[in-house]
Amino acid sequence: MIRNQRRNRKYVEQLRAIAPFAECSTRELRLVASFMTPITRPAGTVLVQQGTRGRECFVIVAGQAVVERDGAIVGHAVAGSIVGELALMGEPRRTATVTAATDVEILVMSQTEFASIRGLGIR
Repeated sequence: MIRNQRRNRKYVEQLRAIAPFAECSTRELRLVASFMTPITRPAGTVLVQQGTRGRECFVIVAGQAVVERDGAIVGHAVAGSIVGELALMGEPRRTATVTAATDVEILVMSQTEFASIRGLGIR
């Protein structure tokens, strides 16, 4: 329990720097962090595959990823980027492929966790 609280505090300031969470209170940010699971993935890992059903979204805490649509690079996701959220907001299929360009540290939020946060009135 204490370890989770420390872990959650670690991500509060990083979440505060991300647009959807910028106006949240510290208490709200701790709650948001408690719904997320931190994981690391090596470079080359596909985080999101275009056309597949989305069941989670990711906040990139460290590292970089490449965003491709129909095989063409359309952007890069860096620390502070959220990827995969469209699938949780009504777009059932992934609209792009996101691949880790470097080793990445990410926070993962499932569809259920995302809905819980929105149900609490947190953007």
